[in-house]
Amino acid sequence: PGPDPGLPLRTPFPTLIHFQGQYLTIDELDYNILQQEIQNTPKTNAKVDVGEFCLVKDVSTAHWYRGRVQRCNDCVLDVFLIDHGSVLSVDVAHVASCSNDLFSRPPKIVCGILANVLVPASSCHSSGVVDFLSSLIGKSFTGCIQTILPHRVLLLDIPDINNELVRQRFGKHTDKDTFLLLVELLTGVPLKQNIDLPDLLVNEQGGHVYRPKSSGLKVYEEILNFCGPRLSCGTRAKVRVTAAVHSGLFYCQMASKESELRLMSKKLAAVSERRSKYHPRENVGLLCSAKGKSGKWYRGFVQFLLMNSEVQVLFVDFGFCESVKVEDVHSLPPDLYLTPFMAFPCSLSARKSQDEDLVSQQLSYLKSGLLGGVLEVQIDSFDEEQCLYLITGVGALDKYVTEEVTRELPPQIKEEPLSTVEDVAIQDANLFYETIIGQELVKTLKEEELQVHSVFEGFLEYAENPSNFWIRTTKRNGEFQEMMNKMSEHFAGVKLEDDVLMNPQPGTPCCALYEADMHFYRGVVTNELEHGAEVLFIDFGNIEKVPRAMIKKIPETFAGISAFALCCTLANVMPLDDVWTHLNCDFFRVALFDKALRIHIVQIAQHKCVIDLYRSGSDDGRSISQLMVSSKQAECWKIIPVKPVEQNPNDGKTSKGIRESHVSGNEAWKEEKDKCVQKSSMPTSFKILDVRPGYEFPVRCSCINSASDFWCQVQDKVPDMEDLMGKIQRYYTLHTVPLQNEESCCVAKSPQDGRWYRASIQERQKDHAKVLLVDYGVSIQVQVNQLQRIMPEYVALEGQAFRCSLLKRTELVGTSEELSDHLRRFISDSDGNLRCKVVSQRNDKSERLNIVELFNTQTQQGVTNQHLAKEKRDFPEEFVYSSFGLMPNDEEEVYVTHVSWEWDIYCQLQRNTEAIADLEVNISEAIAKMKRASGEDAPARMCLAKYLDGNWYRALVHTAPSPLHLSVVFVDYGNRSIAEKTHVVSIPRGCDRLLSTPVQALKFNLASVSRKELYMEVKEWLDGAVLNKQVPRPKEEHVKKEHTKVPAARKKPPLLLLPDRKEKEGCSLLCFVSHIDSVSRFFLQLSEDEAAILKMVGEINSMSEHSLRAAVSVRFDELVLARYDEDAALYRAVVRAYEGQSRFKVAFLDYGNSAVVEKGEIYTLPQEYFSLPAFSIRCSLVDLSLYDDDAAFTDTVMGKPLMVHFVRKWETHWEVEMEILDDDNTPDEQILKPPEGGDAPACTLETNDNVKIWDQTVLKVTENEQGTFETRVTDTKPTEALCETFKTESKRPIEIRSKRKKLSKKKSVFSVRKKDCTNTPLAHTPLLQQNQQLLPPRESQNEQLLPNSSHHRKFVFAPISLNKEYSAFVASMTTPSEFCLVLKDSLPVMNKVAIMLEYLSQSELPLLPKCSLTTGASCLVRSDPNIWRRAEVRHVDSSGVVLDLVDYGICEHFAPQEYINLRVIPEDLLNIPKMVYLCVLRGVSPVIDDDHWREDATIYFQEFLNCNLKVVFREVLSSTRWAADLLVNGIHAAGKLVTAGHGRYTDA
Repeated sequence: PGPDPGLPLRTPFPTLIHFQGQYLTIDELDYNILQQEIQNTPKTNAKVDVGEFCLVKDVSTAHWYRGRVQRCNDCVLDVFLIDHGSVLSVDVAHVASCSNDLFSRPPKIVCGILANVLVPASSCHSSGVVDFLSSLIGKSFTGCIQTILPHRVLLLDIPDINNELVRQRFGKHTDKDTFLLLVELLTGVPLKQNIDLPDLLVNEQGGHVYRPKSSGLKVYEEILNFCGPRLSCGTRAKVRVTAAVHSGLFYCQMASKESELRLMSKKLAAVSERRSKYHPRENVGLLCSAKGKSGKWYRGFVQFLLMNSEVQVLFVDFGFCESVKVEDVHSLPPDLYLTPFMAFPCSLSARKSQDEDLVSQQLSYLKSGLLGGVLEVQIDSFDEEQCLYLITGVGALDKYVTEEVTRELPPQIKEEPLSTVEDVAIQDANLFYETIIGQELVKTLKEEELQVHSVFEGFLEYAENPSNFWIRTTKRNGEFQEMMNKMSEHFAGVKLEDDVLMNPQPGTPCCALYEADMHFYRGVVTNELEHGAEVLFIDFGNIEKVPRAMIKKIPETFAGISAFALCCTLANVMPLDDVWTHLNCDFFRVALFDKALRIHIVQIAQHKCVIDLYRSGSDDGRSISQLMVSSKQAECWKIIPVKPVEQNPNDGKTSKGIRESHVSGNEAWKEEKDKCVQKSSMPTSFKILDVRPGYEFPVRCSCINSASDFWCQVQDKVPDMEDLMGKIQRYYTLHTVPLQNEESCCVAKSPQDGRWYRASIQERQKDHAKVLLVDYGVSIQVQVNQLQRIMPEYVALEGQAFRCSLLKRTELVGTSEELSDHLRRFISDSDGNLRCKVVSQRNDKSERLNIVELFNTQTQQGVTNQHLAKEKRDFPEEFVYSSFGLMPNDEEEVYVTHVSWEWDIYCQLQRNTEAIADLEVNISEAIAKMKRASGEDAPARMCLAKYLDGNWYRALVHTAPSPLHLSVVFVDYGNRSIAEKTHVVSIPRGCDRLLSTPVQALKFNLASVSRKELYMEVKEWLDGAVLNKQVPRPKEEHVKKEHTKVPAARKKPPLLLLPDRKEKEGCSLLCFVSHIDSVSRFFLQLSEDEAAILKMVGEINSMSEHSLRAAVSVRFDELVLARYDEDAALYRAVVRAYEGQSRFKVAFLDYGNSAVVEKGEIYTLPQEYFSLPAFSIRCSLVDLSLYDDDAAFTDTVMGKPLMVHFVRKWETHWEVEMEILDDDNTPDEQILKPPEGGDAPACTLETNDNVKIWDQTVLKVTENEQGTFETRVTDTKPTEALCETFKTESKRPIEIRSKRKKLSKKKSVFSVRKKDCTNTPLAHTPLLQQNQQLLPPRESQNEQLLPNSSHHRKFVFAPISLNKEYSAFVASMTTPSEFCLVLKDSLPVMNKVAIMLEYLSQSELPLLPKCSLTTGASCLVRSDPNIWRRAEVRHVDSSGVVLDLVDYGICEHFAPQEYINLRVIPEDLLNIPKMVYLCVLRGVSPVIDDDHWREDATIYFQEFLNCNLKVVFREVLSSTRWAADLLVNGIHAAGKLVTAGHGRYTDA
């Protein structure tokens, strides 16, 4: 739907549907170029008449557009913008004529009218019609152009839209000829069907079908005349016009025949639809029964056969023709042959009269008749030559919709016509409210890229009730916060009397003060008050009354941003008592407030979205609608079919897997409660047969698809099923119960045997459906007319077929087809003596699949025992699961093994103690006889995993949080853990007991425990009360009738939940400062903890979004994961305070610093990270007077290695003394002398003198095959290295800290002391060659751990000499004044850099802090998957950072959301200099402009520098730029450019 394109309608009846659209083949680039040409072309003022093309200027934007003059009123012109679809009103000074060349391209906007469908006048403004038409915006359709009206308005027949309008009874179908005549009468423009398409419409728009057809009515005039009614001339009659070609040929019915026609149509429908079921194809004569496009059955006359199995049928009781599908044509019942045709041909007697007033009056009557009115006419005469009656209209009854349509249309479209928007603005502010939020909704949906069936994350902003609430998506959180900050800054400087909106009319955008927090927010005026106005805050949804002085003009900066909140209504619920009560609304708000929501758009109405809501992280998978209904807060009103939304984090992008619904209901369901839809009482699915692991019973097989997919029925229930089948056959043979569109449970008539079966619809298409016969497991395809609604009494019995598979992947001899044949033979040979044992269950494509074993009860032979090839036997894909025969109300002694949530626990049955003991023995034997798999192996999903207690258990592999770790679930206990890959192995072959023993951990839901809120205190109490304890069977005498209180557990302080630290009074440890608040409050990290911190942070930030659990409710002192804003990384933290607006202050456990974070950036701390202590130690100096102030203390100790003496502990912090370790106060002798009580030096390492090992260097040492330890010491020459070996007493990898002491000119001796480093995995340090690594100094390694570190170093260039000739290559080139070179001598070093980068792993590299994003800072960047590059910051602003890839000579831009790809560069890579030099060609400049080289000059220069390049650096222009001479094959490049005419010499 769109604005009036300028068509001069002459009727007050808005029955035609106007639209605007675009061809799918539109080339946006061409129109962008055209728009630019329009701005640049000279403008000439000229007089332009109505209907002529022109250029028009929009004064607000100063842009010119193509347009067509639509109306002219004095000096004001209404110009229709043909490329935008809107109307611009301007004075004549802003209209210009132009060359026809600008109009050679067709209009971008196509205007048109939907053909062959009419909307009754009383229904045009009903919400149902408007909502349906609004839902079409943005969709693509294919239609047939029937003709073209003036101003290039298409008359377009779109069957998909027309059929839906008729199906929902929003409109009625009209045949083509009648519709064309009606349009001609409404527009006053003669139509020609056989015209050619104008060039402006067909140019470059190939493929659009234009098929005008002449009417076929004239051919059959004699038939209608011969069989039609006999009328007496000179009499008057009341008639209805049913079809028309022109004013000289149209068809009428006697109004008195209406009831007879209706009865005939119903009779034809009953007979024909029954024949469609039993005789879908039959021979018919010329007279037939046919179903028209309106969906009703009429008598017809077969004219001829069309393509696509369609026939042309003349509906003899109406006078129009339609194409009808062959299956919708049946023989006419004999008793209707003799009934006269009810349509008779007519012509206006006065149509050739010279009296124009009379002709106009008669055409007006005809138009009224075509619109559905009843005409009173006089039968003047009968024209024997033309075979028609000549009539004169006497009057038209004031009735424009047929009674037939009126009765069938639902009440929701029988509304009084609305007045114009201008009138309503004064009378009803509610309409303005809906108009405003409707306009904002369109903008927001476009900005958020949302549409019907989109699924995304969001949260509640404001809720009036479940039918009217506002949500905001998480996608634009950053943009919203940025806008709010700028608004706060803007209005902080605005005085009370400044920028007041003087005339706050409804619809005016503004910024208004919200009294509750005294902040200004964006809004729109919805209603004017005496001393102010009502304002809708568009980013939140609430409406407030605001004094006039507090309503300000909205700055342009904020006016163009679309609203952040979406107005919504909840799908498929209605209030219990006509209106939503306070209790209902409070329940709804509590359910959504402060919760992360998963939102599914079911429908987009005119001014709000109909949505289905889910709480993210909810285990029960229920929607909010289901929650409200089950809690008796709302009533289910199934108006829109909605499929459950899967809890999948990768979308937050848009889900496309939900089938589109064509039902367009009104969003305000409580207001439409008594209208077109009634509450559904039918079930959505059949009950499932109760089949569990461990069950064994006699069965019969009903369907075999393969050995892994067959269906069985329980023999004991077959009699009940057969009895039900008999009842179904008797009922549906005599009754017809239409199936509703949204229902999936039904009965279906099998085309094979003609019997009715209970069925579930799996897939529905236009005229057929795929159904599953739930009692047999057979899937068949049937015609839609062979489906009927199932009566409630036939649903009580469960679906009798259950789906089965033989033991998964048990290898029988032969192919899969042979296995299926073997299964069929086995079942056939059993002769009904078949028994089934359910081994386990699993879900396959959302269906339950039972893994079973079948036995022949006569031979006691199992199907899998025959022809088993044990040597080929493979592993099953899952462990065996069993319920161990548990039934409701059973009592068992259990052992609680894991508490998942306060309502979910895992238990082992006490009676399975022996089986569990046997499992432990089998596992020990399996581990003892197998070789441990290496960390590089990929264990199978079913595995054995080593737990923290050192024992091995059965497990399932779930995810891989890092290349070296796996997430496993211990299936016999229920808990999840992170294990190193070396501690996870596949179950070895031959361990059948490990595979066949059922899983021992059973998951239980605690009865009567609420899932609405999560309380960590309850879970902690459960952990202490029942975890790892036996829970006995309750005794009867101890059971009390009243409820007992759960004892309140004292909540531990959060840090007490973590392991204790090992520092003792009097000890001295090497530390670094991680954060400083003051001299009396700072935090230390132990040097030896660095590797553990790196490992933990790497693991946490390698977790997938799916594995992260958003914190549902954040509580003070709760241990969490929080995202630090400076580097966007996650760290362990404890919640300290609530800062308002869903923001919390958290303290980072392992660093000591605090930050305020959004709730959406807080996640539940995984259980495995409770086993690590807090790595930061809160301290204060013993002597606080040592430093003048806190700044002096910070400058002195930050980033320095410290020897810290822990003096005494006061509750949560230590008093310490510290010594700074550097060359000034740490002499050689101090290092060489072992500390008191420490180990003596373990070895002496001798190296050549040219190998330099600097003070405090940390060498990583690994054991080789000879039992000695190796270390690699890198020489000053980057391409060479010296590998020394030495022995040590320790049998584990160690760290050594060296201090060089000069002995002679050729040798250096290093005394090293051992330091245990078994807790420092080698895998978490970058590798140079295998496991040999020269680690960076401790200072920089520690800096990488700090979230708030600002330390960074810059790259340096490899030294070069001026006036020296080098061989070089071109790395990149922009112009002769800007290109990058690489020297040939640098290639070995660059190759080494490439190798080092190749072996880097993401988990080893800390995120680059935002504070380090300064010009010149160095880092690593990942611009391609798994490819790291060295980079240097070139420029930083709000849009992102520009990085110079120092080894490539090019720059790349990274947006803020891509900062996750920026990492701290390891020291060894930072120490290798840059070898790409930015140069300027010396002595030459562009031939014309000194600053700009022409493109052809650059291309010539690039082609010239193709081989044998020499460079001489002549001058240093800056620290990063050189002026250079280039020679190619001895020819100067500057001279070559000048000779070719691309450059000129300069003074250089």
